[in-house]
Amino acid sequence: MAVLRRREVGIEPLNIPDPNVPNDDRARLMYYLDCICELVPGLRSNSEMNDLTRYQSYRNVRDDAMDRLIISAYLLSPDELDGKVLFLIDELCGDGDN
Repeated sequence: MAVLRRREVGIEPLNIPDPNVPNDDRARLMYYLDCICELVPGLRSNSEMNDLTRYQSYRNVRDDAMDRLIISAYLLSPDELDGKVLFLIDELCGDGDN
């Protein structure tokens, strides 16, 4: 007996409001990790990762947490995720600066 299933995959635009990220390197890095956590299942289950993605509270990041923030961003960099989680499709970018 054989079972065939049809699976459809589509792309739909996300209507995400402007995040209003503070003009600070720590906040921007935390926002990047916040976006990656939305894409990678399981990352949000880590309470430490939740602390590292609260970019509006960037001023509260201690030195030891800053080290973890930098290491996490390095390990989850676009170069590491390209073709695995992040896919650049020029035709879908339109006139955007993606």
